[in-house]
Amino acid sequence: MLLQKEVTSRITITKLMNEKIKQRLKELSGLEPEKIAEKFSYKVMQKECPDFCRLYKENKTCHNLPPEELNCFSCYCPNYKLEESYDEESGLRKKGVCSINSKFGFYKHKENYLILTCINCTVPHRKAYIKNLLKKF
Repeated sequence: MLLQKEVTSRITITKLMNEKIKQRLKELSGLEPEKIAEKFSYKVMQKECPDFCRLYKENKTCHNLPPEELNCFSCYCPNYKLEESYDEESGLRKKGVCSINSKFGFYKHKENYLILTCINCTVPHRKAYIKNLLKKF
């Protein structure tokens, strides 16, 4: 039951954040990828869109990056997949898969399952990653 609540919560938050990102992109339409990436930087978002993330008001970041290096375009990582598998070693169900196999992700034990956490991963939150992603569109 806890696993289902965690998954439902992640899906709900992901959808909400994706809508917020889409809205911000509409506001920034016509700008070059470099400028869009800049406009999604933590410091700019904290100032221009204080309601985008609850952490802005607390002056906290969600990943182990200095605020000047953090980019919020990939809030709720596009590489995180909510897939379920079974961990033979622990005998527990695992939730979450990293599609780029980041070495910074790890599984955290939560009651009777393991869930992938990416708190140490900064790959999709760096400006260079965002600029390359935006150039594809």
